[in-house]
Amino acid sequence: MNSKPQTPLEKLTADKNRIKRLTQEQEVKLNEHIVYVQKNAGSLLLSLVSSMLFAPSAKKENKQAIPTGEQPETIAAGKLSLADFIPVGKLLLPVAWDIAKPILLSWGLKKVTQITTGLFSRKKV
Repeated sequence: MNSKPQTPLEKLTADKNRIKRLTQEQEVKLNEHIVYVQKNAGSLLLSLVSSMLFAPSAKKENKQAIPTGEQPETIAAGKLSLADFIPVGKLLLPVAWDIAKPILLSWGLKKVTQITTGLFSRKKV
């Protein structure tokens, strides 16, 4: 088989084509994941909230001496505490503030308007 060796330019072109193909494959996979999250965002959020609120509390077990070299499991399946969700809460605080801010502003403006109109309006006797 007489295959002549590739020139550096041909090698670069082949690498470019291979990388472009791999990038397109990864882009398709990423788009599939994004579509899944968009379609199921509500149920994912509800399951997160329900697991935070209604997670069974871990029963306290008698602490016995652990032989050296063995470490207890930090989080067992189904035994999550509120402290495990604090990072998620920190991430959701800006979103909650973005939702609450317009509501609070409109409520505050209505109250200020009611108070100022009440001060300067004539009362009928």
